[in-house]
Amino acid sequence: MWYYRTVLAAIEDAINALQSKGVSEGIIQFVHSLPDNQKGKAIGALNQNPSMMIDDLKNLFQSGYKPSSQELQLTQDYDPKFKSWALYQYKQLRANKLNDDPKDDRWEYKQSITGYSGIKDDLDEIHDFFRGHVLDNPNYNLGTKSFQEAYDDSVEWHNAISQRGSGKFYLPFKRDESGNIVDEKIVHRFEDGSMMVRVEDPNDLDVEGNFMHHCVGSYAREVESGHCTIYSLRNKFNNPEATIEVGSDGKVKQIKGPNNGSITDEEQVEKIKEFFEGREDIDKKAGEGYVHQRARDWDPSEVDWSNYPDDLKYSITEYAYGPYLDDDYGDDEDSGDFARFGITSEDFDQDEFTDQNIRNVDLNDLVKEATSAIEEGLKSSPYGRTSFTLEDYNINELAESVVSVAFDKFKREVDDIYLPDPTQEQEFYERRGGLEAYKLKTAEKILNNNSLTTLLYHFADQYDGYARYMNDNFNFSLEESEFDLDQSTYGAMDNSPDKLSLEIAKKIFATYENNESVQKFEELLGVQFTLPNLQDYDVEYKPKMSYITGSQMYTEDPAQLRFQDLPEGESFNLARHRKNQLEDNEEELVLPDDFE
Repeated sequence: MWYYRTVLAAIEDAINALQSKGVSEGIIQFVHSLPDNQKGKAIGALNQNPSMMIDDLKNLFQSGYKPSSQELQLTQDYDPKFKSWALYQYKQLRANKLNDDPKDDRWEYKQSITGYSGIKDDLDEIHDFFRGHVLDNPNYNLGTKSFQEAYDDSVEWHNAISQRGSGKFYLPFKRDESGNIVDEKIVHRFEDGSMMVRVEDPNDLDVEGNFMHHCVGSYAREVESGHCTIYSLRNKFNNPEATIEVGSDGKVKQIKGPNNGSITDEEQVEKIKEFFEGREDIDKKAGEGYVHQRARDWDPSEVDWSNYPDDLKYSITEYAYGPYLDDDYGDDEDSGDFARFGITSEDFDQDEFTDQNIRNVDLNDLVKEATSAIEEGLKSSPYGRTSFTLEDYNINELAESVVSVAFDKFKREVDDIYLPDPTQEQEFYERRGGLEAYKLKTAEKILNNNSLTTLLYHFADQYDGYARYMNDNFNFSLEESEFDLDQSTYGAMDNSPDKLSLEIAKKIFATYENNESVQKFEELLGVQFTLPNLQDYDVEYKPKMSYITGSQMYTEDPAQLRFQDLPEGESFNLARHRKNQLEDNEEELVLPDDFE
């Protein structure tokens, strides 16, 4: 007991020492309130990062959550102290816990790609509020605020700064003795007397925000540090019509009309376009539009896997190919597309996006995610929904979807086979032991590692797990003839979510021989395409492939290949011997009399 009291005393001393590192009293009180077994972890985290907020500390003890690449991208420009809070709000969004009012679906998470749209704009507004108010008011603890509370405070602040009494007039322009404007803030003049003005002074930023009813007044710190430049399109009476933000990298970040609205006046659009054209410091080729950014940042981890039987196949498709992004987003500058103003971006190629995803898809993870979704569907729902049964899932259809993905991925592997013109590239083949040796090496590489074998080995691993379970729990071994371990193991898989892996393996063996890509492989390389015999797979318990194939066809050497230009029946040993002979630059093939 004395030891425990000593440990607790040391923890209390460590907590109290946090104050000297700048940790706020509210955070210290929160650490005091934690269970004893959690205090140490919190103290260590605060020693490394004294600016952590309460939500950061809460996240230390919440497992199973990792921000997606898209969430990290959406928050990358935020103040570090605000970023952690924002990431927590995205986590809450995924769990549909943002709304205080269950009837309000404004912040309801709908799907992986568009599900952030309802919260992203509001988070940007809250971030503006944070930059303009919270950093200068340390008594305001954002970490203790819910999203609804922070949003309400943000609305109040935006309303206040658009109506406050300060900043009613722009600072006067500098003039020469003749009264002509010579102020360098005016960076462009238009024929009708309107002008583009660079806004730098905090007062002028306030006036701009008051006139336009947006929060550019809070950007004074960003402007002063050089992180952005603000331009104001003014008419001949010096009244603002549009506000533009350009980042330090020269990229246009915002183009806003009154009340943060879009620019609808075509004359104003043409003026802004004219201004951009004459500026070398503004990037006219954005390269990436809104859809490009979504495509670049998309990751399969963002798939919102459905456990509903009728929808699971769509989750499989999205995981393998990515979402459909080639939509018509129009000319909405709010989405980052400034084409109307001469800031162009490349056309988005949906086919290229799909091709990239299918090439990179991890088939093991795909099957694991689909299996986990089925497992979740079989569980009872906390909201009273009756759990599904395995019979509710069309396992055959789901297996077909996965195998289709595998063949699609394999097609690209075959299409990538590099075979130069042998009449033009003799030196290329000579360096690699000759044409046939090069083909054989290429064939072996693909046969040993392709999308189909990946799925088969995944099945073998799952089978092995079930076989171990049957052996360990029922004391049966492979040698006991009175008990058919293989049949029992398969039966166990047939009654579990891992039935998906079993059906995938069956479907691969049943369909691969007639597949066009398999036939192309054999034609290109002159080699028979064979699947591995899983009985030779390096696991303790090996599945009987006869159960899958219905025959004993696949009991040969998994590496067995036959060159099609050799007499039928000649074995891979002959091909291997010929390969070695070619590498030794021998001209004739000499075989021993007893060679088989």
